[in-house]
Amino acid sequence: MYFDPNELEISSDQPALDPAAARRRVQRDVAGLVLLLTGAVATVAAVAAWSPAAAVAVAGIYLMVAGGFIASGRSN
Repeated sequence: MYFDPNELEISSDQPALDPAAARRRVQRDVAGLVLLLTGAVATVAAVAAWSPAAAVAVAGIYLMVAGGFIASGRSN
């Protein structure tokens, strides 16, 4: 699904967006974040059952990738 990061910005040539649409987008984003975090935690837990050191490495990789997205501005 294509996401336009400017879809909620109001420009002079577009009518104001419905506040309910903004609320639905926030709910969709929060649900996606919860699913992503749940998957990351489940992956780290599964790896921890195999090897605690590998679990630390996998968690570190997740944190580095998330930090890279936040630092690059691709998280919005």
